[in-house]
Amino acid sequence: MTAHKISIERLHRLLDTAGIPANHNERAVAFGQLFNLSKPISHNILDGTRSIDSDLLEKIAHEFEVDANWLLKS
Repeated sequence: MTAHKISIERLHRLLDTAGIPANHNERAVAFGQLFNLSKPISHNILDGTRSIDSDLLEKIAHEFEVDANWLLKS
């Protein structure tokens, strides 16, 4: 399963709640460090131009204690 339609708005809301900086570059670095991703991949995910595989989707859901299906809703 590949999460093509992850709600980027919901992901950003979770990152805001976690206190991750809103500045795009800082957010990409923090997101990448949190999930062991390169900065370019983090930028692409946060911009919604890169799909999220099911493993990362599950890691995000676990880290922020939300249901993975909630992230997939638009």
